[in-house]
Amino acid sequence: MRSDVLLQNDKVIPAWVQPVVLLDLCHARGVPLPKLLHNTALFLGDLPFRGAQLSLSHYRQLLSNANRLWPGEDFPFQLGHQLANSGLGPLAELLSRCEWIDEQLNTLCRFAFLLNPALRLQVYRPTPQSAMVLCHASGQLYLSDTERLVAMTTLRQLLSQHPATGEISCYLSAPRRHAIEHYHSHLSADCHFQAPWDGLRLSLSISAAPETSSSLRFRVVEAECEQLVNGRRYLIDALHRYLHQHPDASDLPDAAAYLGTSISTLKRRLREHACTYQEVLDSARREQALVELLLNDASVDAISERLHFHDSSNFRRAFKRWTGTTPSLLKSAFQ
Repeated sequence: MRSDVLLQNDKVIPAWVQPVVLLDLCHARGVPLPKLLHNTALFLGDLPFRGAQLSLSHYRQLLSNANRLWPGEDFPFQLGHQLANSGLGPLAELLSRCEWIDEQLNTLCRFAFLLNPALRLQVYRPTPQSAMVLCHASGQLYLSDTERLVAMTTLRQLLSQHPATGEISCYLSAPRRHAIEHYHSHLSADCHFQAPWDGLRLSLSISAAPETSSSLRFRVVEAECEQLVNGRRYLIDALHRYLHQHPDASDLPDAAAYLGTSISTLKRRLREHACTYQEVLDSARREQALVELLLNDASVDAISERLHFHDSSNFRRAFKRWTGTTPSLLKSAFQ
């Protein structure tokens, strides 16, 4: 496996950034720290964890423990606010120095790992006056409900602070699981449940990019973020990237060659992620089809050709299997 491809048990998450913020938040609410650290490979005697690293599976365990022990049902919203305020490490300063909205959106995509280790972001600009920020899982096929709401709350707070951002709408692929008051008070936006995807739609004011190059301090902080991320991606993220760049690719041997591994090893690694290559392929095609249909207003024939289906009928059958509905009905409901 290529050295820049990560597995869920690789210890690469800086334990002194998001995990410490989570522990501080829970401690302030009276949650016992020893119970929070159960099965996370972190120990109280190692606080403040400077230099320590976590794996994605351990980070998810920490989130699960906190969500279970939190006194109330607003944990993911509260953690999202706390991360936006004090839990992003050098990414916080980098975002504060982004002078125009496209720069900020691109920075969030590049360093989504520092925003939330379980997160993969994509940004689309359907029009000059709008943007769509889509949230996907990086280390597995789907975000958990906690990961989804933490990410949405953090992004909502960060993006609303930019002067070019106007009205924001939130799209959640899951049904509503918390009191509606929590969504209204913490996300401060129109919320659409059981949507085609997880993401934020932004209305934007048009502003020209500054003529001067980025400041020296911007480049210094950018280098700090690059050092933490170090060009690495989780296996599912790497496969999605490969399939987005090669929409004609569908063979497991080609994917294994791209990742620098054998077919049997890739199959075994995917089993460890509780999925198959076909499920990853369907997930990537579904993402691309939804973007082309709902944001780029492409026709069914054009989408089926781009995704290399034999004909539009095959694509329609696959689309209904992915989404439970037809392209025309979903487009009508989304609009």
